[in-house]
Parts: sequence; C-alpha cells; structure tokens
Amino acid sequence: MPIEKLKEILLCTVLASIICFLFIGTLSSISIIISLFDISINFQIIIIVTCIVILVGGYISFNYLKKNINKTTVNILFSSVLIFFCVVWLLFQFAIILGIQQEYSIVRDSYSNIYNSSLNEKSNDVLNASWDVSKKYYKGFDGTYNIIGATIPSRNLAYIPYSIPLFEYYMNSMTGFQKLLVAQQKGNCGEFSQSVAFLLNDTTHLPTRVVNFEGIDHMMSEVEINNQWWVFDNGYLTRTRPIDSLNFSKTIPETERNDTAYLYSSSDKGYSLLKQHGFNETHITITTIADIPANAWNGKPVNAYFNPFR
Repeated sequence: MPIEKLKEILLCTVLASIICFLFIGTLSSISIIISLFDISINFQIIIIVTCIVILVGGYISFNYLKKNINKTTVNILFSSVLIFFCVVWLLFQFAIILGIQQEYSIVRDSYSNIYNSSLNEKSNDVLNASWDVSKKYYKGFDGTYNIIGATIPSRNLAYIPYSIPLFEYYMNSMTGFQKLLVAQQKGNCGEFSQSVAFLLNDTTHLPTRVVNFEGIDHMMSEVEINNQWWVFDNGYLTRTRPIDSLNFSKTIPETERNDTAYLYSSSDKGYSLLKQHGFNETHITITTIADIPANAWNGKPVNAYFNPFR
C-alpha cells in the first residue's frame, strides 16, 4: 500500500477519533443537564456503541467522499465538524459549571441572610444562629433513607467520563461536588452531613468537619465554636438541639453506643475521634504465630497491633 494512502487512512482515523471523543463529551454533558446530573451506566453504554458506529461510518463516508469530491472539500468538511464539536463540547461544560455556581450562590445567600438575622435576634449567639441554618436546611432536605426506588443523583457522578475534563476537574479537584450537594438538597446522612458542613463553613466562616462512624452506618456534621466541637445531626442523633462532642456518647441510643467501633473525620481517617465524643478507647497488642510455609519462618512470634474500640 502506498505511503500516501496510509497517511490518508491515519489522518482519517485520528480526525474521526477526535470527533468521537468530543461527541462523547457533548452527549455526556447533555445527559447531565437533562437528567439533573443522573448519568446511568446504560446511557454510557449507549454512548460508546453510538460512537463506535459513528467512527466506522465516518471512515466509510470519508473514503466515499474522497473518491467523489475533491480533497479540499473533504478537509473543509472535517475541519468544520471538528470545530463544531470543540465549541459545543466546551460550551456545555462551562454551562454546567456556571449553572451549579449560580444555583449554589442563590442557596448560600439565602442561608447567609438566615444566619445574620438569627445573630441579630439572639444577641450574637453563634451556636444557636448556626443551628437555625442547619435546622432550616434540614426542613427542605429531601431524605431518601429507606425509601424504595429513591435515587440520589449526586452519587451517579462517580461515572463522570474523562471526555468532559473541565467538569470532572471542577467536581473532584475544586468545590463543585460540595456545591452541587448543597444545591440539590437530596440524599441520605452522607449527603446531608457534607452539605451542612460545607454550607455552614461558607456562611458562618466557622470550622466544620464531617464525622464518619465505623460499626454503624452513619455520618454527621460538626461545627467548632470557641474551641469546642458541636454535633449538628438534625436528621438523626441531635434532632432538637446541638450537642457538644464530649457529651455525645451519653445522648445516643445504647445500641449505637455499643456498636460504634471507630470515629474519624473525613479529612483524617487515621486520627481517632472517640475520646472527643466521650467514648472509652482501648489499645492492646496481640501476639500470634504466623502460618508461614516450612523453611520460611525463623521461629519467632509475630506481633500484630490492633485497635479495638468500645
């Protein structure tokens, strides 16, 4: 096969691949907008199959056009299609990002007004003003726990395709995901705790964190006021008022207290928060014999360090 023919085939394949890549990004962006960020696996499969069809069809069409019209027209055609998809690909990503930013700004401004109004009414009582923000947010929160068939749109963002890199970077490397959670106002304890922690930090400028449980399936938000952490778990463990972390274990049901094996912040899993929440913490060292194949063990016991918590 002549070298020129190979170059034309390679060029065609590269251009068609780029167009398909942009096409995936465009369709993915459209799907995010139309379905409120609910990207299903089935939809991604449809996109892949569609793009394969387009790739093959593009190659066949290119060769057909090459034989029937002059080369300049083919180059212009491909260039036009490529530019079109580039523009649409970028515009959709910017549109989604700007849309989230706008929605979040509206929500943040609304709760900032609630916080400032509460401060004025309650003589600068920061704790109760912050609690008013979380209480108001919870009233509008669409909880999905134990609801059969309920969907949590934000969780489907785990399937963000790399063909929309601007949106992927905004969600995973910036604060886009947290802003989306706040704006959507839907989910379980994980979504609620992350939303409240982010919203309170942005509106009150107080330090916040998300606390994760091991032993029971739960997450909750906390706010630090005057060097003391307060639990803001409106939907479950602190329904009527915030609780300071040191007395937290005394106020939760006995089953949750006994089943709680570990507490840690989302930002630092290795640091135990058990003592900060009134739990007893015990460390023991267990010595055991390693079951290692013959001629590989030196006869000495192996020390394994465990941290069982109560």
